[in-house]
Amino acid sequence: MLMVAAGLETPAALTPVEEEASHSRMPYAEGRVFHDADSHVMERPEWLPSYADPSFRERIQPFSLLSTGSRGRVEQMMERGRARAGDPTEREGHEAELMTRKSWDAYGAFHAGDRTRALDLLGFRSQLVFSTFAPMQSEYARDVDVSYAASRALTRGIVDFCAADRRLLPVTFIPLTSPERAIAETRFALDAGVKGVTISPLPPATHSITHPSLHPVYAALEERGVPLLFHVEGDAPRKVASGFTKNGWDGQTDFHGGGENFTGLLYMAVSQWVEIALAALIFDQVLEKFPRLRVGVIELGAVWVPAWLERLEIVKDTFGRSESRIGGLPMRPTDYARRQIRVTPYPTEDVGRLIDRVGPDLFMFSSDYPHVEGGRNPLKRFETSIAGRTEAEKSAFYAGNFADLMGPAMD
Repeated sequence: MLMVAAGLETPAALTPVEEEASHSRMPYAEGRVFHDADSHVMERPEWLPSYADPSFRERIQPFSLLSTGSRGRVEQMMERGRARAGDPTEREGHEAELMTRKSWDAYGAFHAGDRTRALDLLGFRSQLVFSTFAPMQSEYARDVDVSYAASRALTRGIVDFCAADRRLLPVTFIPLTSPERAIAETRFALDAGVKGVTISPLPPATHSITHPSLHPVYAALEERGVPLLFHVEGDAPRKVASGFTKNGWDGQTDFHGGGENFTGLLYMAVSQWVEIALAALIFDQVLEKFPRLRVGVIELGAVWVPAWLERLEIVKDTFGRSESRIGGLPMRPTDYARRQIRVTPYPTEDVGRLIDRVGPDLFMFSSDYPHVEGGRNPLKRFETSIAGRTEAEKSAFYAGNFADLMGPAMD
């Protein structure tokens, strides 16, 4: 295992003065239990290949720097981050700008020792940790062998990053192109210690994500109490027909100052695939067959949930007359959703209004640390939108619904 590539260098000890100053800082989040359903490692280019089997290290394609802004700007951030990582003289600056330094500039963006200290300062009881680029490097590989080699490398790397702090809960990505290999990689990942498995909501051309050949994946997750997760990926351009970009407006950029990642029009479509994927898991009776399987929908917003729940019920009552798998569901579709699915709203969305419309059991807090999309003060935004909710509803949002999603995986 390549510990240096993983950012697990042993951090230098604090001096007595630094130790006293560190303990005097108040956590960003305090006063209740907070579980963070979304955070990230900001990989460096060499990170994923360094965990791959030797024969695949040169075959894993690099990720695109343009998805996070201009190449020069990104390279500068990487270099600053590399120079600062693990340096005790940099801690004061990191701690003073905990929520304003983003991407590779952020505290603990890719250095595990720094991430532990950052988590102390964030004040979260636990934090799901996703990679930023590796799922794309796996899913978009043209060679299926490279795709699964990248998936296994991600499992190794993310488990290694989280190994020194049990509050950090590692998440991997597994492609479903080959059911047999997906089953094998799921078992490998579970044995390695992952606490969440992400799949793409867009199925291969050859089979649905609900096909019986993939049921052993869901059975293994259910048995171990590890959730199935959907997460926003850098595949946003595939959600909207390319012709929409030919609109006469030149020079428009995304969140990061680039053009490949996340624009206003793409936000309008961000949940479309996962809405269909979740409906398929319900209609094709996967959630009926695996009642203890939990499903998390991360960084895909939540304003779509009320209308989606309503449409589920319409499908049951209308199409259930002619489609036996739907008509034969022993529970209402929304009951499966409430029992097994949990969703993270964006901080710009009104969580209080969502709770009014569908109840308090579906939604979870997340910070998106250290990504730009999480904003400089996501907690303030969430607090504003749920200010009028009961204490029980707030507790469910910040901690209880996450605990239900994770179940034994948090032990």
